This record gives sequence, structure tokens and C-alpha cells, in this order.
Amino acid sequence: EPETKLETESAASAESVIEKAAEFAEAEPAKQPAETETPESPDNTPIDPTVNADPVDFAAEITVLSAELEALSIKNTTRLVTVENRVNRLRKLIPAEQTELLANHANLAAALSAKFEENGGHQLQLETATRELTATLEQALADGQSHEALPAWDKIQGNLSNTSGEIRARIKALIAPFKTKIDELRDWKIFAATEKKKELIQHMQQLIESKMNAGDKAKRISKFHAEWKNLGRSNQNEELWAQFKQFSDKAYEPCKEYFKQRKQQMAENHKARKALIESLEQEIERFKETDIDVATLNKLLSSADADWKRYAPVEQSKIKTLQRRYYDLVNKIRKQRKDLSRGNLDKKKDLIQRAEQLVELEDKQQAMNTAKQLQQEWKTAGPTSFKEDKKLWEQFRAACDKIFSKRSEERDQRAASIKQAEQELNQILNKLSALTELNDEDLRKARADFNEQVQAFSGALDQRIRKQRSKLLDRFNNLKRSLDTRFKTLPDKKSQQLMDRINAGIGHLVDVEDKLLQCKDEAAFEKARSAFDVEAWQQLELTGKETYDSLLQTRASLIQSCQNAANYASQSQQAETALRGLCIALEIRAGVDTPESDQAQRMALQLSQLQTGFGQSKPSQQENNDLAQDSRLRSLCIGPLAHEKSEQLRERLQLSLQRLLRH
Repeated sequence: EPETKLETESAASAESVIEKAAEFAEAEPAKQPAETETPESPDNTPIDPTVNADPVDFAAEITVLSAELEALSIKNTTRLVTVENRVNRLRKLIPAEQTELLANHANLAAALSAKFEENGGHQLQLETATRELTATLEQALADGQSHEALPAWDKIQGNLSNTSGEIRARIKALIAPFKTKIDELRDWKIFAATEKKKELIQHMQQLIESKMNAGDKAKRISKFHAEWKNLGRSNQNEELWAQFKQFSDKAYEPCKEYFKQRKQQMAENHKARKALIESLEQEIERFKETDIDVATLNKLLSSADADWKRYAPVEQSKIKTLQRRYYDLVNKIRKQRKDLSRGNLDKKKDLIQRAEQLVELEDKQQAMNTAKQLQQEWKTAGPTSFKEDKKLWEQFRAACDKIFSKRSEERDQRAASIKQAEQELNQILNKLSALTELNDEDLRKARADFNEQVQAFSGALDQRIRKQRSKLLDRFNNLKRSLDTRFKTLPDKKSQQLMDRINAGIGHLVDVEDKLLQCKDEAAFEKARSAFDVEAWQQLELTGKETYDSLLQTRASLIQSCQNAANYASQSQQAETALRGLCIALEIRAGVDTPESDQAQRMALQLSQLQTGFGQSKPSQQENNDLAQDSRLRSLCIGPLAHEKSEQLRERLQLSLQRLLRH
């Protein structure tokens, strides 16, 4: 179980004050020792180097140098040169008569030469790598990518420090053109770091007054310190660090109390977990004296797990011992549960075997009675694992199902019969639903089919249907009510003829009207207006009813006479007002609510009706039917209307028509 580690009482501070870095200076390669002559005294007498010098243990020195050379990597050019200098100096000091020492020295020199040969290959590799780095450096400088240029330069300097001689000279010549730019970049980086540190100081100062909770504040302080550390060197290092550290200490003051309380809470959690462990130990001892079941053990484990998680975190240094004790106890309880589950498993297997034997019993009634007893025993047998329980239950149930197979067959037959009846009812409802999609002419022809489906539904509504009964009846009643309303509103042949002629007239108008209403300039308006087929309109046979024909003729005249889009839009607004008034009048008549935006107009119309005495006597259903038919036809003739407005108002009109025809 993961544990939260104890937070320390100090925020993660920068690892150290920003180190003072010296200006970069290239280290000159170690100079190869030149062949020197034996120094002379002032009187030009050669000086014996062994005279007045400390005695040298040549054998020991050769041994030391051999060991050092063997340990040296061929990549460490500087150390190899140092060893070479020492070997050369030693050669001059060994007396000529010390032949064995000279032989050992020769072996050492040969080994050194071999190392230098390999080192030469390594230096060539470094030169190649440095050329690639130099190309990267040059590109980074050209792109202004300092974060790539400076690391590349540092790597180049590392390579340079491990070269010597001509290779070193070539590398220095190769990179010399970039040194000035690198120095500028370093200066810029120092300047940027200085400014960023000033920002961090401001952030840290603001954190002092922040209402942030202590835990988050400590994390923020740690984050600022990490950013400070990553900035590296800057100007005014000591001064800026002193300010930053001062504000950091002040900001951290509230965190000390937080971590103190947290430490106390962890101590309390530690105490609570110890109490939990002791309680579990007592429970395990009690199990030895009383009978226990799997359900009780499951409850105990679940409760213990919840308490263990609730009492967290605990100080990390103290958690391991507690965890060991806790999980030892949990494992003991789980083992006991496993043993009990195994016993329950044996009981259930026995019940399955006895149930399977009942299948062959000739006395079916006795078999069913015994099976019921076995089912009661199964309930008290106790659980096993979830997987085993599922498997055993399926076996036991299969055996019992065979015993009660006859009853099951009857139940299945009844269920199948009910399902079939529901399917028949749904088919009838689907047919009724299809009738609602028919146009007026086809719906008039389908009246006999409607009556047939209504009767079929009533006959197919089986009393045994209970679960779906309410849903089926609701759907049937809604469909029947809707279709009854449609049949009532179907126009007679004369009205249908009027509607057909109106629709024919509208067909000549609406496309042109829509285009005219969408025009943004006069050229487009004139082009759309010229598309109106005047000759076809004049040859069109209208309704012969002045009320409807005048509305249609007005729409046609507007198309021909309006000279601009603004004037036409104004006419459309007047048509919208007329249709809106028709909607409101019909809503008053049908008792349908009017939208809030039209309430004032409705009240004015109602007041006018009261003053004229209109509507004081309740109209007959025939009068309502006539009004509905006339309103529908007039609404079709009113225009021009924008499509969106037309749809909104006609939807309101249709609702009122349906309500009016149901009165």
C-alpha cells in the first residue's frame, strides 16, 4: 500500500548559492618536454643532476608510472602527456650502468608509445566530432538559438581539452571565429538570468501575502527555488540571492505550522492504525470461540480496509512495521474465509447432486416439494467465491429447472402468447402511425382502413398484457385522437378544389418571393423580379373567391410593382402582421395561449371584441369548423413572408385549428 512520505519542514531550497564562475579561458596543452642539455655551472662545467639531489627510487618510480599508465584511458590526452613528461625526465636520471632499470624503462616507454598511438586515433575522432559540433554551433548561432549554441560550444571545449599538437591547433583555428559571438551570448544569458531572477524575487514577495494553502505554497516555493537554480550565473548574484532568500523565508513561515499540524495528524493516524490492528487481533481471537460466517468476514475486511485508508498518511519511517502487522492479520482473516468458503462449496455441491437425483423421481409433485426444500437449504449454505458461486448456482438452477420443466413450459407458452399479442398490437399501431403521414386526399380514402385498425386493436388487446398495457393504450389513444382531428379537418371536395387552386397560385409566387426577400442590392432584386412569369400567372385559374384571389393577386402585383428590396421587405412585414393577427384571433377563439410577445395585441383585440359584442354567445361546432377552414385558406394566401416567420406563425395557427375542431 503506497504511503505518503513525511514532508520536511523546509521548502526545497536551491542546492547552493549560484556559483561564481570564472571567465572561460582555454587551457593551453601541456608542452612536450624538449631535449635539454645538462645544465652547466657558472664556470661552464656540466652539473651532475644527481649531485645534491634527493635520492630517487628508480624501480619504485617505474612501477608507479607503469600502474598509472595501465589505468589511464587512451582518451585522457592531458594525463598521457603528463606521464610522458615524467617518463622522459626519469630516463635522464637513470645511471647508464643500471641496465635492468633501463630495460624496464624502455618497456614503459614502449607501452606509453602504444597508448599515444591509440590516442592519436582518438584525437582524430574528436576532431571529426568537433567539426560536426562546429557546424551545429554555426547553424544555432545563425538561427539565434542560444540554448543549442552554448551546449555545443561547451562540448567543443571538452574535446579541445583532450587534444594536443597539430590537432589541437586545427581545432582552435576552426572555432576561433565563433568565440566573440559565444561571449556575447554568454553576456546576454547572464543579463536574461538577472532579469528572470528579479521576476522570481517579485513572485516570491507576492507569495508572502498569498492566501494559498500551506501545502501548495510550499510546492510553489520549491518550484521558484528550482527555477532559480536552473538560471545559473547572473549579475548581482549575492545581492539578488539575499533578497530572494529573505522573501522565501517569510513566505515559508505559514508552512511551518501546516507541516507541524500535518506531523501531528500523521501521529494520530499512526495511533489509530495501531488501535485498528489491536482490534483485528481481538476479533481473530474471538473467532476461535464463536461460529463465524463468510459474510461477517467480508464485512470485517471491508471495514478494516476503509479504516486503514482513512487513517493516512503515516510517517514513512514508522509505516513498515504497521503494514506488516496489518497485512499478516488480513491474510489470517482471508485464510479463514477461504476455509469457510471451501466448506460452503462442499455443501452446495451436495445440494446439486441431490437436486440432479430428483430429476429421475417418478413422483413429480414430491420431486418439486423436495426441490423447494433444497432451494431453502441453498439460501443458508453460505457464499463461496463469486466465480464459484455463479458456476454452482447455474448447475443447481439447471437441475431445478428440469424438475419444474412442465411449469416452465406452460409459463413460456403464456409468455410467447403475450409477446405475440404485443407484436400484433404494435403492428396495428404502426399502421395507424403511417396513416398520420398521408396527405389529405389519401387520408380521406383511408377512413375505412382507420376504422378497421381501431377495431382490430380493441380485439387484440389481451387482458394478460400487463407490463406494456399502459404504454400501448397511451400510444393508441394519441394516434386515434390525432387522426380523428385530421378527419374532422379534411376539406370537402369543394374546399379541396379551392385549396388545390390556392396551392397552384402559391407555387408561381413563393420561389420568386423568397429570392426577392434575400436580395441585398438593387441589381439582384431586379434580376429576381424579372424571373416572375407574368404570362403564366395571367393564364392561371384562381379560386373565384374574392377573399382569397385578392390576397394572391396582391402578392403578384407586389412582385411586379416593387422597385427595391427595402420596399418589398416592408410589404413582407405587413403580411407578417396580417398573419399574426389571424393567429391571435384564432387563439382567442380556440382558447389557446398566445406567446408573451403578442399578449398586448391579444388584449387589444379581446377588448375590441367586447366593445362590439363579438363572441358573447358560444359558437356552434359548425361555425368553428367554417372558421377553421376559412382561416386555413386565408393563411395560405397571405404573403410575401420570410420562410422562418411563415413556419412559426403557421405552426401556431395549426395548433389553434386542432383545438378548435376538438371543441
